[in-house]
Amino acid sequence: MLDYGRIVRRALEITWRHKVLWIFGIAAALFSGGFSGGGGGNGLQYQMDQSDLNRWRGVIPFGGNIESAVPIIVAIIGLLILVALVLAVVGIVVRYTSLGALIGMVDEVERTERTTFRSGLRRGWRHLLRLFAINLIIGLVVAVIVLAIVFLAIAGIVFAVVPAIAIGESNGGSATLIGILWGVGVGLAVLFAIIVVSVIVSALSTLVRELAFRA
Repeated sequence: MLDYGRIVRRALEITWRHKVLWIFGIAAALFSGGFSGGGGGNGLQYQMDQSDLNRWRGVIPFGGNIESAVPIIVAIIGLLILVALVLAVVGIVVRYTSLGALIGMVDEVERTERTTFRSGLRRGWRHLLRLFAINLIIGLVVAVIVLAIVFLAIAGIVFAVVPAIAIGESNGGSATLIGILWGVGVGLAVLFAIIVVSVIVSALSTLVRELAFRA
């Protein structure tokens, strides 16, 4: 049986004695969130009309000629996209180099009781592409599973709604009540199944990813 207390104490000891690990740990933490956008918007929408164009003509250069400013706006947007892509690549390099460095340095400490920044950087850089590929493959598998879950959820909703409508259109208030109960019951069952499967998939993908990284 594993001695979890000893494992935690050993981890704390290595972290405290070899503070060079902190550099890669902080770097990995800073770039672990990725560059994906947040959830959906807040539902607010705004449509531009002629009055908005007239209002901005006074503050736009080139004599208020919006058409003349379009190339500059497009160039700025292109530059922002390019900067975002560069930052994304830098984030990937820093994250996976740092993760590889941490794993390699701890392995080195366990074998030799010492490690250095240069050694960690060399190990992390050497395994950068391998770690990225592992994460990409696992991400693709999870994406396929998520799509399958979405498809099954849609099928479950259809299975809940169609019979509920059919029952509700029958004569009598009792039939309508049965249809409502059927739709709510199946909907809750589908929701519960989605939550359970999502938790299992998330836990398994995280565990597999961490073990694959260390292997």
